[in-house]
Amino acid sequence: MSLYMPARFPRTIKGQVLRALWSVYTPMHPFVRDFALSLRIVNQNQFLDGKGRQPYRIGTIAPTSSAGEIVKRLIERGYGNNFIAWHDAGEIVSLRLPVDTDHQYHVRIFADNEVRGHYELVPEMHPWKHYREIGMEERRDYFRELLGDTIIS
Repeated sequence: MSLYMPARFPRTIKGQVLRALWSVYTPMHPFVRDFALSLRIVNQNQFLDGKGRQPYRIGTIAPTSSAGEIVKRLIERGYGNNFIAWHDAGEIVSLRLPVDTDHQYHVRIFADNEVRGHYELVPEMHPWKHYREIGMEERRDYFRELLGDTIIS
């Protein structure tokens, strides 16, 4: 079973063209992203906090839980690997759940047991708005309910 979670493209000609383009680009994204960052073609720092991470902290992994348990719970609920994403400082897991053709939930787990997440536009349909973080929302209550007792404040 693949943990890759592709976007949900509309069943239109445009949607199918985008699906084809992204299916070719997605495996290359980490390399293109890192190359563009190293040449300063793009600037991720404008969106990060003092820890080198995007905002929207959900909590910390509970002492009775683990990153593995959280990943298992998220996968059981339809989440999959998020290859088309920034890589924040200390990040060990990045998962997403596309909810429609335009939006997704995105969860990150960090080596220091911090968990962050947000609701946003999918990059496949809205690359510029996604990059600029237009329409990004916290949705902490959704994530707290989803993760339950696996996290603490």
